[in-house]
Amino acid sequence: MPVKDCTHAGIPYRCVSLDDVHSHVCPEFIASVEQSSTEVFRYCGHVTETVPAGTDYWRVTHYGFVRDNGPFQYETRSGNFEAIVRVHGEYRELYHQAGLMVRLDEKNWIKTGIEFVNGHQNISAVVTREFSDWSVLPRTDSPSSIWMRLQRYNDTVQISYSLDGQKWSMLRLAYFPPDVAVQIGMVAAAPGKQPFQVSFDHFSVSDLKSPPKED
Repeated sequence: MPVKDCTHAGIPYRCVSLDDVHSHVCPEFIASVEQSSTEVFRYCGHVTETVPAGTDYWRVTHYGFVRDNGPFQYETRSGNFEAIVRVHGEYRELYHQAGLMVRLDEKNWIKTGIEFVNGHQNISAVVTREFSDWSVLPRTDSPSSIWMRLQRYNDTVQISYSLDGQKWSMLRLAYFPPDVAVQIGMVAAAPGKQPFQVSFDHFSVSDLKSPPKED
C-alpha cells in the first residue's frame, strides 16, 4: 500500500490507508500541533505524536471531574479480539500516560499502559462504567518501552503487559459489555501542564478464537 501525504483537521501526517481506521483528536491537540508545527507520523501500526497538556480520560471518582479529550487512534471492531502495541514515551510530568484503550462510549471504556507516577513508569489500568477506578502496578525501573495487550472475549477484557513482547503477565481482568461494536486503539494523555512525545509501534488487532489464558 502506498504511503501518502494526508491531513486531518489541518494537521499533516504521513499515512498508509487502513480500512476502518479513525482518529479522535481533541481541539487542544489540533491547536498544539498547529502551533508547534509538529507532524503526526502514522504508518502501518506506527504512530509518533506530541501529546498536548490538559488532556485525560477520567470520570468522577475521587477527583470529582470528567475528562474525555486525549488523542485516540482507533478502529472499530465487533466480537472477540486481541490488540497489541509497543509504547515508548518521554514521560516527564505526573500522570503522563500512553497505551491502549477499548471504548464503547464516554461512560464505558478501559485504558491501560504506562502512567508516570512519582518519577517511575507504573503499569496502569483504568476501568470505567459510569465511574472510573484505577489499578497500578508500581515499577522501580524505567524500561525504554513496554508492550501492552488487551484481549476482549465475550463479557471480559483481560489486560497483560510484557517487556519483550513474548513473556506476558496479567494485570487486570474486568467486565466489559459484550455483543456491541467498540473502538480499540492507541491512546495517550498529559493531564498536567507539560506535553510529551510518545511513539507506538507493532500495533495490531486480530480475532480471538478462544478465551485468553490467565498469564
